[in-house]
Amino acid sequence: MHKLVITALLLAACDKPSTATTTDETKTAEPAATESLGDKLNPYVDCLNSFTRDAFRGRHDWHETFGDKGPQPKQARQTLYGPLALPDPKECSEGVAKVKGKGPKLPELEAAGDAYVAAIAELQPLTAKLRPYFEQGDYKDDKLALAIQLHPKLLAAWDKLAAANDALEAQVDKLEDKLAADDLAELEKTSGKQLRWHHKRMLIQAKKLLAFVDEPGKDLAGLQAAVAAYDAAATELLAYATAHKDEKPQPLAYWTIESPVKQLQKDAKEMMRRQRDKTPYSEGERMTIHANNAESVEGHPARVIAAYNSLIDTSNRMRW
Repeated sequence: MHKLVITALLLAACDKPSTATTTDETKTAEPAATESLGDKLNPYVDCLNSFTRDAFRGRHDWHETFGDKGPQPKQARQTLYGPLALPDPKECSEGVAKVKGKGPKLPELEAAGDAYVAAIAELQPLTAKLRPYFEQGDYKDDKLALAIQLHPKLLAAWDKLAAANDALEAQVDKLEDKLAADDLAELEKTSGKQLRWHHKRMLIQAKKLLAFVDEPGKDLAGLQAAVAAYDAAATELLAYATAHKDEKPQPLAYWTIESPVKQLQKDAKEMMRRQRDKTPYSEGERMTIHANNAESVEGHPARVIAAYNSLIDTSNRMRW
């Protein structure tokens, strides 16, 4: 599994800091520095959310279809699908440009963002050109001549985006971790360890699991510790929520968080157990993984990622 796909899935559901004004109490609770960092970070997160997952899903499908040699004329007899057409990068580039001169000064983030925007600007027109070419079946008329012509340009653009994505993802992850830690400390300072504090701590521990999904067997002790820490935070959150159903503030239908919290608990443990017990994938599981449906396989890192994304998606829909 490619790390870039994983990153996209993570960021596609990240717990982004809100820049909206809510109550005076909430506004007071947020330190100005933390709010400024959130404002600075949001456009970069939006760019990653808008492009990375579809870009690298397209690359995966292209390699699956055409292999190392690229498109061949004889394949024009088959039913083929091109890469997903990426959206217009204007909003991404304008968002990044808008915050570039604003504080706090983060030259590494800004440089990574500029490289990412440049890579997307190179890749997006290629995908926009190829999508209708495949959808309309035009490849059958020229025997894939256009795809053959653009193949090396696509590979170069994807490689450029891969490097840029790695750099930007690293910066975003580091800064998001700082935001989350600062927010947790501020919640404890202003409100104590109430529901929102438990919720935030659970999300922080959930994200730490993702450090292991690339190579879950590489650091088994670290993986076991991360699973145990998330398990404890999740269990304490659910127990606290049950015991304090009338606590305010609390989002409407907060109970909906229970299912994704427990699902990530289960899937993280199954991934850890598969690594601990050295359980190989069965033939059927390998076929499922090869069919690009690894999230259906118990104990596979993709299943943990899917559970994490479901958790974050549910969390982001809540309004405190």
